[in-house]
This record gives sequence, structure tokens and C-alpha cells, in this order.
Amino acid sequence: MKKGYLLFALFVSQIVCTQNFKLADSLLAVGQFDKAIESYQKETHLNKYFKIAKAFEAKGNTKEAYLSYQNYLKKDSLNQMVNYNYGLMLIELAKFKEAQICFNQLVKTNENPTFYYYLGLSYEKQNAISEALYHYQKSSKLDSLYFKSNYKLAVLLINQKKIEEAKKICTRFLNENQEDIEMLKLRAQINYVQENYNQAIIDFNQLLLLGQTETFILDKLAKSYYEKKEYQRSSIIFSTLIDELDEASYYFYRGKCYGFLNELEKAEVDIKTSIELKSFTFENEYFYLGYFYQRKKNFKKALYYYRKAIKEDKNHLEANYQILIIKDYLGNSNNEMLKEYQLFLKKFPSLAEEKKQYLSNRINQLKEK
Repeated sequence: MKKGYLLFALFVSQIVCTQNFKLADSLLAVGQFDKAIESYQKETHLNKYFKIAKAFEAKGNTKEAYLSYQNYLKKDSLNQMVNYNYGLMLIELAKFKEAQICFNQLVKTNENPTFYYYLGLSYEKQNAISEALYHYQKSSKLDSLYFKSNYKLAVLLINQKKIEEAKKICTRFLNENQEDIEMLKLRAQINYVQENYNQAIIDFNQLLLLGQTETFILDKLAKSYYEKKEYQRSSIIFSTLIDELDEASYYFYRGKCYGFLNELEKAEVDIKTSIELKSFTFENEYFYLGYFYQRKKNFKKALYYYRKAIKEDKNHLEANYQILIIKDYLGNSNNEMLKEYQLFLKKFPSLAEEKKQYLSNRINQLKEK
């Protein structure tokens, strides 16, 4: 009789336990965190500490969540699921050394790519980059398409100047999914840095098709078109950027585009605007204004802007060089030009060989005269 009563009591206890958990879970699901925690606390089962920890996390009270995890782990330190969630919270709390210990224990019992990723992340957060790299590589070997570890690995490889290795990772993902936005962004920037502008243009345009319109995408795409001398396309994108942000460099680039497109009035307006917006030196802006007027054979204005460039930077090699060329073209005396060319070669010994040869030949011609 007593034995039957005991079994009945245990059965009732298990039903109550299950009901309390079910009630608390349903309260948690609809955001009633305090009531859920209150219901979990009525339980005697060890799992209540894990449930309470998750409820406190959902509420945003990481301090209490941290204590609840520790209450669980004091009684069962080997539960993988609890340790994994605890490790994630340690990273969120910036307790990176503790997180490292936690995930180190996890990978010893389960070589899981996710565990290796978070172990790598805990090392990276402590600036232990070589250890982080090693564990990201371990994760990547276990799952070559696990995004988080491969993305981190690619970024670290870029920082170590191992650009091609990083690019291979991006391409591997993009071969599987051409719409992998983060890997596409990374590869586009790699192509840009490598001055592989044709491929960069393809990647940045693909990002636009996928609805990605961040400023850096438009910026790099416009500059890629500029480097490929597609000035019309470049100017259109810089116009879009200018509509969003009055940035001096955007006016400068668009002004250069207009200059190369022989729209000199627009070029002058934009480059002058870039000068007004800047708060430091303007030698390059003045130089390009001089260069575009020189192309139009307006030598008076070209000299005016070249001299302004030199006023900003007396060692601006190209501006000094072009002033000499214009003065010679306009018929300054042979003796004057001879002296100026000789002084120029002494002042700028690092002049490109082609220009150095031209000046040497010109000096010889002037001497003969």
C-alpha cells in the first residue's frame, strides 16, 4: 500500500513538473519573462537553471543569466548545450578569456565547426590573431561552407596581405550562391584593392542588382569606372553620391570626369566647389584645373592654376613641369629656358625617365641655339 502511494506521488510530481515547464515555456514565448522565471523557479529539476538563464537573456538581464548558468554548471559541467549557450553569453559580456576556456573544453569533446568558430572569435577578441586564425581554419576544414568562420578567415588573411587566399574563399561561396551578399562585398573590395577594376565593376554592379546601395559600393564603383576612363558612367554615380553627401572628394572626382569629357565649365565649378568644402591643401585640385585648361590651349588660365598648385605645394613636380613646358611653348627666351630646365632637373632628380630624357634633349637643343 505504501509502495503504491509512493509511485503515485512520484507520478503526480512529474506531471506538475512538466506542467510548470510547459506553462513557463508558453509565458516565455509571449514575452512574459518575469512570470516565466517565477514559474521555472518552482521546479526542482536541474534544467530549471538553464531555462531561467535563457529567460533572463531574453529579458536582457545578462548579470542574472550569468549567475543562472553558473548554478547549472556547478552541478553538471559537461552539458554541451548549456556550455555552448553559456560561452555565447560570455562573449556578449566581453568575458573573452572565460569564453576561450569554455569553447576549448567543447572542442575537446566535439570537433564542431561552430565551436571552433567561437573559440577563434574569443581569441580574436583578445587580439591573439594567430590563434584565432588557426581555429577559424580548423572550422573551415570541418565545413568549407560554414559562413562565419570562412568570412572571418578571409578578413584576417586580407589583413595579413594574403589577398589571393582570401579571394579563393569568397569565390568558393559565390560559386555555391551568386547572391551571397557579404562574400560578394568582400570580393568586390579585394578586386578594387588589386586594381582589377573590370571584375570590381562586375561585382559592385551585382551588389546594386541585389538592392545593396551603401555609400562605399557606389564610391568604389564610381572610382573603378574612373580608373577605366569610363568618365560618363563615373560622373553619373558621383552625382548620386553628391545628392546624398556634400563631400569634397566627390566634387573633385566628378570635376575630373567632366574635364576629361571636355566639359570644362562644369569641371571648373565642381573642382572649385571641392576647394571650398576642403579645410586643408588644394594643390591637386588646382593642378587638374590647370591641366584641363592646358588641354584646351587656354595657357593663361592653365598657368594661373598651376601656380596656385605650387603655392600650396612648392614641390608639386607635375605642376612645376607643366609650367616649364607652357613657357617654352609660348616662346620664352632660350637662355631663360635653359637655366630653368637645368634648375628643374637638379630640384627633381626623381623625375620619370621619359620626361628626364625629353628635358635633356631639349637642353641640348637650347645649347646649340
